[in-house]
Amino acid sequence: MVDQQPSAPAPVLRFQAVAFDFDGTLTDYLSADRAAVETARRLCAPRIAPGAFFEASGEAIMDFHELVEQGRVDPLDMHRWRLAATCDRLGLAAPQPEAVTAYREALLEHCAPLPGARELLTELQSWGLRLAVITNAYDPDEQTARIGRTFPAKLFEQIVVAGTHGQPKPSPEPFVHLAQLMQLPPRSIAYVGDLPRHDIPGARAAGLSPVIVSASASTRDLAAGLGAPALTELATVRCWLSQPD
Repeated sequence: MVDQQPSAPAPVLRFQAVAFDFDGTLTDYLSADRAAVETARRLCAPRIAPGAFFEASGEAIMDFHELVEQGRVDPLDMHRWRLAATCDRLGLAAPQPEAVTAYREALLEHCAPLPGARELLTELQSWGLRLAVITNAYDPDEQTARIGRTFPAKLFEQIVVAGTHGQPKPSPEPFVHLAQLMQLPPRSIAYVGDLPRHDIPGARAAGLSPVIVSASASTRDLAAGLGAPALTELATVRCWLSQPD
């Protein structure tokens, strides 16, 4: 009979729950976005170089975000508007509906967890931590579908799509809303993000404890300047969570 090694006991934790940003923290949005744009290019602009089309699409999406802030466009029209503006920049006819549909499907299909993300979440859950997501997105149904596609085990107790309940991040409103949904004091919730200016001020104002994960030294320096700890890899979140207060 083979002796079984006892599993390591869960560490003593200073939090009851951990909330995560989604895009850039648990999934590589840029890779999925590039794949979706390339899918659309093949259908509506096959003679345009992939790099030129992707660059134009990046300029278009930045214009779209500005117009949303000004209240001049419908946020739910983002994908169609972006592709139409991209084609217009390149002197092409407006994309057919099937190109927009293929773009949306590719964005969902290529949504995948960052290396180690599923293992981290599963381990944290085994420690007794309650898990949640706070994410900025215009379309809550689409964003929820992307999260479900990436983590089909339904690891998250709550998913808050910021902006559907008050202001989006960096406002403290979505963080306050999550604490209310989970019926927890904000100080008992850690928040893991990747963009200091979006993820630190709102979390801290709401009473949560933010931490930034980024491979970029400049991003970590910005986080430190805003008074939050910063880690280089997602896997090290487990160590940060188990540190004494």
